[in-house]
Amino acid sequence: MISALLDNIQANLEALTQGLGDLRRQIESDPNLTISELRWIPYRTFDQAELPELVVPESVNPADAVEVVASSVTSIHYREDQHAKSTLRVAGLVGVSPSVIEALAEVNRLKKVFKGSVTEVPIRQRRQLIRHLPGLSRIQAYRELVSISQHPDEVHFFWAANKVGVARRTVAVMLEELKVEKDATPSTDIDLLRAIEMDIDKLAGMNPREIIARARPIRLHPQCNVWIGGSLAGQEDAYLPVFYPVDPAQRAPKVRALGESSKGERQRAIRSDRKLDDQPLLERLDVYRYRVNFRSYEEASQ
Repeated sequence: MISALLDNIQANLEALTQGLGDLRRQIESDPNLTISELRWIPYRTFDQAELPELVVPESVNPADAVEVVASSVTSIHYREDQHAKSTLRVAGLVGVSPSVIEALAEVNRLKKVFKGSVTEVPIRQRRQLIRHLPGLSRIQAYRELVSISQHPDEVHFFWAANKVGVARRTVAVMLEELKVEKDATPSTDIDLLRAIEMDIDKLAGMNPREIIARARPIRLHPQCNVWIGGSLAGQEDAYLPVFYPVDPAQRAPKVRALGESSKGERQRAIRSDRKLDDQPLLERLDVYRYRVNFRSYEEASQ
């Protein structure tokens, strides 16, 4: 069973890797490639215990710009000094030929197939399978690439706050995650094992169908507003360069570059869900029960 699941995941990963290689070659050889803006966002490294309060994007040397664009959208493995909870981020605007837009769409299709083959596996088995994919950043592998349908007039980059501060799950799912964590913890780590067992004990007497919430740390992420035809056409995530079909007959888009993040932006990004208890149920994991008037339960399966 495990072997068949792993074979399927590895086959989809190989297909994705090939698709990314094709995309990289097309970007590097595109005669119409137009880089209007490009900022490297430093990632968190192993020697950083906390997320930095201030993030300062760095301008990319024009001589390195094509390589930065190509590598940022095709990298799905961690760099040597990259923290496991960080991802590669490059905010930019890049005009390309239609063939590159098609390659982007194909890569996104392959990303969905690969993600589906991983996430359809139950959590306990998934953790075992992931060990066979060393160095892979699943977030980078899953993250879809963004392209705009038309040549834009203007693009403004900015920092946005994730205001969805909780991940909902049932008590039963949380218990399963704790058991997986316990199985993966070395027997020599007595303190962590004891903490996990205490968390399991706290949940053991609860209704397994009760919905609880795990708070997520507030993070800022790059986005951009796009203007086409004189009006706001939409808003896009800008973790990676945003692509558009370049039209040589039109003027280059006006771009407002991504500036540095501020403490004020982070402070305004408070958790939006006010229905949680004041005190955590599992302090170690920032897991909360909902207040009595807002508690809900997963429907029993028929």
